[in-house]
Order: sequence, then structure tokens, then C-alpha cells
Amino acid sequence: MDSTVSFQVVLHAVYAAIDEINGQLPRAQRLEKQPDTIILGEGGTLDSLGAIQLVVAIEEHVAASLDHDVDLMDGDLLSREDSPLRSIGDMTTFVVEKLSA
Repeated sequence: MDSTVSFQVVLHAVYAAIDEINGQLPRAQRLEKQPDTIILGEGGTLDSLGAIQLVVAIEEHVAASLDHDVDLMDGDLLSREDSPLRSIGDMTTFVVEKLSA
């Protein structure tokens, strides 16, 4: 993948995935499309299953918009203290790093 993949381009794909997931959630659990929105953990609205659904949706939207597959489900994605699922910005940075590797 091109090492110049843009944070903004990936963020657009992440936001599209959020739109998809939000359509399945009650209004109170929907994620705001802001980089500092907490996804999982204290202050977050998603449970582990919701977070996994979001990751799958992000993989699909990144593949569709960038024409490049990305595997985001590494072994400890949900359990790491510095989990990329902490916020939308962290997740977007994680995707950019995966695509640039």
C-alpha cells in the first residue's frame, strides 16, 4: 500500500463504517463522528460485540474506498491497555499504520 495514505481518507472510511453501525444501534448508543469519541471502555457506548462489528465494518469500508484489504483483528485488539479501540482517532491512526506497513 502507498505509504502516503491519508488520515483524512481513512477517517472518511471509518465514518462510513460508523454510519453503518449506528443504523443498528439505539439512539443512546450511537457513536458521534468525532476523532475523540470513545469507542470502547469507560465513556464508550459499545460493548465488545459492537466493537468487533465496527472493526469488521471498518475493514469493509477501507477495502471498498481504498481498494486494499486490511486485517485489523490482531490477537489482542480488545485487551491491550493502549487499544486502538479507545477512540475513533486512535482507531483511524491504527488503520493508517496497518495500511502503511
